[in-house]
Amino acid sequence: MTNTINPFTISPDSMWDDPHISRYLLEAHLDPNYEAASRNPETITRTLNWICTKLEPGARILDLGCGPALYTTVLAEKGFKVTGIDISARSLDHAKKAAIQKGLIIDYILGSYLT
Repeated sequence: MTNTINPFTISPDSMWDDPHISRYLLEAHLDPNYEAASRNPETITRTLNWICTKLEPGARILDLGCGPALYTTVLAEKGFKVTGIDISARSLDHAKKAAIQKGLIIDYILGSYLT
């Protein structure tokens, strides 16, 4: 008797942790011409500018699903105290490296913002 896998069974594995898939997900987030993963740079800039009009520098900001730090890095540069949470270890590694390269202090937490 052969083992068969029901193709419609929900996998306990996450695409965010898959070494092959997570690489392409990160690339999609970082590609400014591909808006299915992250917003385009112009929209991100407008959003960040709006946030900066609503809060004083030094305010604490929590970025749920922060991904590769497209928002957290800029917010930290503008003087906010930022914490980012994301389920993708690959995206957080990218985010942490960006913070170190820019000399920024950003707290990153690996995990699901749903829990």
